[in-house]
Amino acid sequence: MKYLLVACLLTLITACSVTTVARPAPRPTPSVPVMTPEPTLLKYKNPEYPDAAITKTSSSIILQNGWVLLQYNVDESGKPVDIKVVDASPKGLFEEASIEALEGWEYQPPMKDGRRQPMTGLHNLFTFKMM
Repeated sequence: MKYLLVACLLTLITACSVTTVARPAPRPTPSVPVMTPEPTLLKYKNPEYPDAAITKTSSSIILQNGWVLLQYNVDESGKPVDIKVVDASPKGLFEEASIEALEGWEYQPPMKDGRRQPMTGLHNLFTFKMM
């Protein structure tokens, strides 16, 4: 009887230590238009995982998955400008981190008649996945 009680208690303790966090699954990742020819990226910055997308438990860290599709233009100096969120999943979680990362990028604008030309209608998809 004593062993049965110990076995039941161990089972109960083990079952209580398993943590399940229910989160909505992100929508499928959209396809991104490809520019031809593709612009030359000189410098990039990866987005930081937002604190709001990280859940810490006593035994683990859980990262929320998601994605953000941004549309933007590149000015003559090669900096992304006019950045807009086209879509995101889940909404309100990864947009700011994606925009901050894109603002740190730099392109080599195409040349025409010896002058750098701005680029319009560029898209980038930032994907956030737990590893």
